Amino acid sequence: MIIGNGLIASSFYTYDTSDCIIFASGVSNSNDNNVENFNREKDLIVKVLSENTGLKFIYFSSILAGITNNDYYNHKIDMENLIKSTSDNYLIFRVPQLIGFNGNKNNLINYLTTSIKNKETITIFDDITRALVNIDDMVKIVMYCKVSCKNEILYLSHIEKVSVREIFDKVSDKLNINTNTVSPINNSVDNWDIHNSPIIDLAIDNCGIDRFDYINNIITKYIK
Repeated sequence: MIIGNGLIASSFYTYDTSDCIIFASGVSNSNDNNVENFNREKDLIVKVLSENTGLKFIYFSSILAGITNNDYYNHKIDMENLIKSTSDNYLIFRVPQLIGFNGNKNNLINYLTTSIKNKETITIFDDITRALVNIDDMVKIVMYCKVSCKNEILYLSHIEKVSVREIFDKVSDKLNINTNTVSPINNSVDNWDIHNSPIIDLAIDNCGIDRFDYINNIITKYIK
């Protein structure tokens, strides 16, 4: 069963999800602070869990949950705790930014692509790193893990993690457009040093996901 109709949900359409619930109808904008949106997701989680007690509940949280302190990430922690206290058969995946066609317009790649095309001046924190994961690879990892894992939070921290500056340079090169950047000093704590869960690394290797030059391959595939 798939709940949702966005990038994550649609990426599971060709897979057999009859034995689980892919919950992909939550708040996806990390800048969102709308309590109504948070409550809407909470109410839907409670409803779906209560009506489908026999199925494994799969939820997508953020790798920055518990690290970055804002309303969105705090909400993710609250939803994790709700699921853990309500369900006896769940998996929670903490993931970085997921990249696919027609993905979240607020994600880093889409933001950089739009800003570079518009030749806007972009603020780049040189000491900040980010991980990007191809949505197709994330789906393979989830389908691999759901067979043998239960009642866990699994960390997909990265397949490759690089600086935002490097991502910007790769996107700019792909588009063949130069634009101005500013690099202020960053006083926030917005990096993370979290290892992948062991089963995640097994999934990456056993699903044939190529780690080499991973983020560059994503940019080559998805930026037009």
